[in-house]
Amino acid sequence: MIRGLAVFLTHVVLFPILGTWALLGHKLRPQSDHLMKTGAVWARCIMWVGGTRLKIKNPGIPDANRPAVIVANHTSNMEVFALMATLAAPARYAAKAALFKLPFLGRCLDAAGTVPIPVSLSRAELPHIERLGKALEESALVIYFPEGERNPAGELGAFKLGAFATAIAYQVPIIPLAIHGGFAIDPRGSHRIRAGTLTLEYLDPIPTTGLDQNDRRTLRDKARATIEAALSRAQHDR
Repeated sequence: MIRGLAVFLTHVVLFPILGTWALLGHKLRPQSDHLMKTGAVWARCIMWVGGTRLKIKNPGIPDANRPAVIVANHTSNMEVFALMATLAAPARYAAKAALFKLPFLGRCLDAAGTVPIPVSLSRAELPHIERLGKALEESALVIYFPEGERNPAGELGAFKLGAFATAIAYQVPIIPLAIHGGFAIDPRGSHRIRAGTLTLEYLDPIPTTGLDQNDRRTLRDKARATIEAALSRAQHDR
């Protein structure tokens, strides 16, 4: 409980300061990676206060100079900070639209190029995919949590199709990312944060060359099965 309070107070103190600094730098130099670097500093501080250690497997798979869509399982808020702290710019995130309604945070997310994704993505909301596509055209990595939200049971949930439709539309590979240890550190519904190790395991990219939108469900199922197998291996090896 004390560690959770310390993380909360770190948010309260650091976020307004670093957020203001990041927005000012972005306004003066909108093409620089100042905002991303400031976000990385914030993320490292949160992880340090929370006692979260980080381990990365296959760090060379995501290439900051080659566009790709990264899809990851999601059980903990610390997973977001781990990605912010380690992925080189440029990187763009798909995030719940509700987060953009929060004061100040919404402005920072928008400035960082984060794209709001509604809970249910329909044909009427394809501009969201187009915004992510622009990031891919700029050789950015786009990060999705295709479950849509943190799983309260710590299990791998169903994957939505948005990430896979985006990857196929722009013919870029899917990089599955299995994240281990998040649920033990910061489970949904708990105010307690435990010290622990968060492991990011990048898995072999899945190409989309030649695929069309009729293949998006097959692509989704393959990515989910790849992540599920990695999570099962890690559980078995304990």
